[in-house]
Amino acid sequence: MIERLFIPSHGPDFPSLKHGLEWLLSQNNSLILFVSNLGFLKRRMLLEILGADICNKLIKNKTATYKNKKISVITYKMIRFTREIDSSIIPSNSSILCVHSTPKDLEKIEKYLKFKKIMVIPWATYQDLFNWINNYHVEQYDDFIPIDPRNLPGYDKHMHEKFRFRYQNIPYEDYQKQ
Repeated sequence: MIERLFIPSHGPDFPSLKHGLEWLLSQNNSLILFVSNLGFLKRRMLLEILGADICNKLIKNKTATYKNKKISVITYKMIRFTREIDSSIIPSNSSILCVHSTPKDLEKIEKYLKFKKIMVIPWATYQDLFNWINNYHVEQYDDFIPIDPRNLPGYDKHMHEKFRFRYQNIPYEDYQKQ
């Protein structure tokens, strides 16, 4: 049986990403990091958490050792062209951490990949993943609830306003109650 989990993030945030990486590193099987494209590895959050050396190795070699664990990276494009994915890269007992995934990403992952566990950190909010959560009976991981993004270090007001607009421009506190 496949274990499917998600972190109910409220937009891209460091605590959710760190929590997801801790989960991935706690697994005892093949570790896969899914990003929509390799450009995600050049963005601030992954660079700060993984470090520039690890991100560069993942971009160049599609694999790297982080905290004594081998992690492979896959992208949406690699899944779209499934000939590029070798079963040695993604064995059926893999654990996959999907960073800032969209419903489109998850549709491809479910259709083309075999895996044992999957953890999803959505791009905007977990409401984006409502169909995936319901169709696959996905559970919230560890009752982890990220904090209000306005209290995060490096808070990006533009990104927060974009988030609020997308979700009917309601105050964060009211959105949380829904």
